[in-house]
Amino acid sequence: MDRIKKDLGIKTKLKPSGGGVFEIRVNGDLIYSKIQTGQFPDEFDIIEKLKAQ
Repeated sequence: MDRIKKDLGIKTKLKPSGGGVFEIRVNGDLIYSKIQTGQFPDEFDIIEKLKAQ
């Protein structure tokens, strides 16, 4: 979260969840899902996806 703010200047918000769910959404659009990939995201991959938005 700090890396996203530092590198992109984007304010982030965490929403508590359960059951191993970890998703990243931008303006409501899903850009990453741990449920779909089976793994926690690499922060640099997420930054690249955010840059592409």
